[in-house]
Amino acid sequence: MSRPRILHPQTRRAVDIVLEMTALTEAQLFAKSRAEELVMARAYVYLILRHFNKWTFQAIAREFNRDHGTVLHSLRKLNDLYEHDRYYRVQITQVLQKAISGMGKVKVKSV
Repeated sequence: MSRPRILHPQTRRAVDIVLEMTALTEAQLFAKSRAEELVMARAYVYLILRHFNKWTFQAIAREFNRDHGTVLHSLRKLNDLYEHDRYYRVQITQVLQKAISGMGKVKVKSV
């Protein structure tokens, strides 16, 4: 059995929000897998950290043991999906709403 991952409290909150909305485990979320379901779940966590907590790409990347370019690419992809795909627009909006409800009242701006 592996020891629990120690996360920054803001990351813990973002991870918990995304895990609650998906059928994934924390181990899957932090795995190196590039399966689309996992990539999108990680991107949602990146979005919460960047949008609400104003984390830098480098800080998010360090927390996930990724390159900052990976975080940047994920967020750009999310933005593109938000603009062009109704399904993902709904998904991203739900993630943001869940993050707001989990963080108290926060003003939401466009992705």
